[in-house]
Amino acid sequence: MCRLELTWRQGGADHRAVHDGITSLTPARAEPARLLALLRGHGTIENRVHRPTDVAFGEDASPVHLGQGPTVLALLRDAALGALHQDGCRQVAARLRRHAQHPEQAVALVVNPPPTHA
Repeated sequence: MCRLELTWRQGGADHRAVHDGITSLTPARAEPARLLALLRGHGTIENRVHRPTDVAFGEDASPVHLGQGPTVLALLRDAALGALHQDGCRQVAARLRRHAQHPEQAVALVVNPPPTHA
């Protein structure tokens, strides 16, 4: 069991949050610095992987909740992001807006993808 206590100041007011957690690490391996590093690593995954799909595609607001629909849409979103990144895109939202106006560019990206860099 572990507890993370956060304090910060925002808008002139002090805030505090307490998060409890459970780990499978033994007490000898569950040093505070290691637990904090693991927690920060999870935040990195959230910000680099999950956040872009939610911001660019509105994944969390999707009305699709039944059967394999959510899984299929997640795979399609991930494939689209992968294709954009492989094409050198760093501003996903701007590129999606451009592709909405010029769908032939989106089709060309799928039909003739850029070469992979090994």
